[in-house]
Amino acid sequence: MRRTIGLAALSLSLFAPGCAVTSTRIYGSDGNPYEYVDCGGFVHSLTDCYTKASEICPSGYRVADNVAPRGLYDSSLIVSCK
Repeated sequence: MRRTIGLAALSLSLFAPGCAVTSTRIYGSDGNPYEYVDCGGFVHSLTDCYTKASEICPSGYRVADNVAPRGLYDSSLIVSCK
């Protein structure tokens, strides 16, 4: 029983970092701010990136660069808030 719980905790700790959709403020070469939205991992899709972009930019956004999917489980989006 202890071994099963230990294995479950280990599995969760390995996959948990890939579960969150994150955003980071970046600045373009033009000096304007952009939001880099990363929704990579096993459980998220590009749709999750668009949902997060809507949360970050309640007045709307413009897609500056769409680099998804880069890999099988790796999606991201760069947006500029209006």
